[in-house]
Amino acid sequence: MSRMKLKNEIKIFETIDFKDKTFITGFHGVGGVGYLVSKYLTLQEKSRYVGYITTPRMPMVIRMEGDRIGLPFEIYEYNNFIILLNEAMPDLKFMHRYITKIAEWILENNFKMAILFGGLAERVKGNGEIRIAYTSKYAKEYEKFAPPLEDKLSIIGPLALLLSIFEIHEFPALCILPYARVYEYDLRAALVALKILKEKFDPSIDLTRIEKDIVKERKEELMLLDQFEKARQTQPESKIFYM
Repeated sequence: MSRMKLKNEIKIFETIDFKDKTFITGFHGVGGVGYLVSKYLTLQEKSRYVGYITTPRMPMVIRMEGDRIGLPFEIYEYNNFIILLNEAMPDLKFMHRYITKIAEWILENNFKMAILFGGLAERVKGNGEIRIAYTSKYAKEYEKFAPPLEDKLSIIGPLALLLSIFEIHEFPALCILPYARVYEYDLRAALVALKILKEKFDPSIDLTRIEKDIVKERKEELMLLDQFEKARQTQPESKIFYM
């Protein structure tokens, strides 16, 4: 790889046999569900950082991960899952190239299947907590354990492109879509998705961390509401009348 010019490349640090692996990813869409599910999977005790993806125009965001720089697009291994963590969104100009590269890599390495995560806006909520979308190959080989996405609704963005490519190439892929709040990260929706993943695909997933984060979030929300109510009650009554 050139020192000065980055390419659209996937770098894995070690030899991994992917044929029995399930690929998992999601993005910063409705409720941030796809990102949150991926993030909490990378925080599992046995999760290992095994690679990363570069693009010609890398997002200008990093974080510290222990004693190293955390990159925008990282790859982790957890049991039989290979998780792509998208800390940021790829530059829109290179989005198709980024998604196509990932799909090609999955197909070329004979992954067992792909499980994608996203969110559905709460305003379209029907019965149940989730909907699923899946390729015809998935439908032939695996359980359809929840109602499919309604005919009137569409998936848009990178998940849609991944699913399109997988459908064309007859690859088993599933998209799990809990209902979520649209304009903020929805930890509760992410927990719904993780519970499904735990129940249907890997019972070893530990939900303790996200459950604690939800309790902490709720306590903070209640504290803010209490402060707001106290402030409202102590304000003097206005004697100004407006026409």
